[in-house]
Amino acid sequence: MTAKTPQVTRKSARGRVSKLDPFRDYIEQRIAEGCLNGNVLLDELIARGYTGKISILRGVLTPLRQELRRQREVDLLRFGGHLILWG
Repeated sequence: MTAKTPQVTRKSARGRVSKLDPFRDYIEQRIAEGCLNGNVLLDELIARGYTGKISILRGVLTPLRQELRRQREVDLLRFGGHLILWG
């Protein structure tokens, strides 16, 4: 994983607040820790008072996963296509 973690961003409907808005900092923290599993995050958010559905969460996680995948591909190219495992 690269040092740069994509930001949790998603445009809300005009004039509306997303049910995820109060949990954005927590979601960013968990993503920085490497958690991109929607079901795990949903369970954790529900325990913190989230009342939305997983579809809202997926709308945030899908572009993040795509960006992280793109970053990994760039990193692999940077290292000559060799997979380098750390740790």
